[in-house]
Amino acid sequence: MTLKLIFILVSVYSINGCTPQSLDMSKLISESITTSLSEKRPVKAEITLSEKLNIPVTFEATSKGNGTINIQGLLLKVFDQHDDGTIFKDDFLRLKTQDLNGDGILELIFSGTLVHTGEKESDPATLEPIKAIYTLDCNSGFIKIFESVPNHFIEIFNKQSSAFECE
Repeated sequence: MTLKLIFILVSVYSINGCTPQSLDMSKLISESITTSLSEKRPVKAEITLSEKLNIPVTFEATSKGNGTINIQGLLLKVFDQHDDGTIFKDDFLRLKTQDLNGDGILELIFSGTLVHTGEKESDPATLEPIKAIYTLDCNSGFIKIFESVPNHFIEIFNKQSSAFECE
């Protein structure tokens, strides 16, 4: 698969200083991972979760076709092109932010399709919808509140020890 070379600078996703109720941030993932692959370096960005809460994130990709997002100690696989029995359909997970619980802080919703490729090339591929939702607890960090597949397909590490100033 060929990836287009796209350059981005540190991006803050908010509109006129106000946090949107819902925002599709999938382009941020694909552009950042593409840049990380082509430039062989981590790419830093920032996402806005509330009017007063901007979170730094780091994207990193490997030459083997895997890529991650690190959000304050929460390390998630968001790019999987390396066929080790599973890959992500269209290579990337999508990221949408939405305030699901009405606390004024956007939750992170990662979704996509996991392709089980099998052990042999002749094995038929099977598709499985994938979704994981994380909410921010200002005292302990990001907490997973939903997952549709076993944890190891998305979450690599969750430190859950960073306190955030959410006010």
